[in-house]
Parts: sequence; structure tokens; C-alpha cells
Amino acid sequence: MNRILGVLGICLIMAYCSSVPDESSNPRFNHAMLYVTDAEASRIFYEEAFGMEFYKQLTQMVVFNEGADNDTMSVNITLMRMPGYRFNYEFAQSPVAGDSTRSSPHYQHIGIEVDDIDVSIERAMNAGAKLATRKRHLKAGDIEAKTVFFYGPDKELIELMEIIEGDF
Repeated sequence: MNRILGVLGICLIMAYCSSVPDESSNPRFNHAMLYVTDAEASRIFYEEAFGMEFYKQLTQMVVFNEGADNDTMSVNITLMRMPGYRFNYEFAQSPVAGDSTRSSPHYQHIGIEVDDIDVSIERAMNAGAKLATRKRHLKAGDIEAKTVFFYGPDKELIELMEIIEGDF
């Protein structure tokens, strides 16, 4: 039941965060969600490592049930953004993040584009990131990039990409 309410809550958050004042119905990215064990620690890490900015904290969610009482629950959700972007990175504090018996309690990874991968690697390491792969130079189709993967505070996978040529 809690899992269903959590999924419904995420849907409500997506609807709230993605509303824009135009008439367009074109799909657009809104957020990536990550279960974390400590939302505050994740906020600090992503601020220090990648320059993300705090956008909003959500502490209560109401699920409106047709023909029945509404469900109100406490949540600990932090929304972060890169400066100048509307895309949200959502940290939902939950014991699920620490449950190693669940298959893929997080997501595959989030990609963060940077201007200077070497400076960004140093910044991430100084903030506590753990190296998952060595830095690589790669080309796929018309895209050429330098890339490296790190683990964040809850062992989430983070990719840094410096685009050399092309558009990702």
C-alpha cells in the first residue's frame, strides 16, 4: 500500500512540477527521482559536487481518492535544479534506499554535462564522490565526449560528460 501511495505521490509531484503557462502538450523532461537514506546529506553533496541548487522541500502529500477520504502522508522530498534549468532532481528520503534486497531501488544513472571534466572530477571527489570508472574519451555516432562515472552518497551512479563534439 505504501509503495502504491508513493507512486501516486510521485505522479502528483510530476503533474505539479511540470505545469507551464503555455498550451503545449509536447512531452519534456521534468525530473529524475532517487530514493536516498538522508535527503539533507544528498542535497549538500549535489550542491558541493555539481553546483545544483535547492529548489523546493515537500513535507506533506495528499492523495485525492474519488468517493473516499483523502490520504494525507508525511514525506521528505527535496527538489534540486542545475542553475538556469527547470529539470528537477528529486530526492525522496525512504528506507527503500538502504534495502539491498530490492532490485534496483534507485535508477540506472543521471548524466551531468560539464565544461571541464578534470575540474569537475576534482570537485566531485572533494565532495565525497567515489570513482566508479576511470575517465574515458569516447565517440558514438556524431557525439564525442570525455566521460567518467562516480557513486554518490547512496551508491547512486552519476555520469559526468564533457561534450567535445556533437549534441547529446
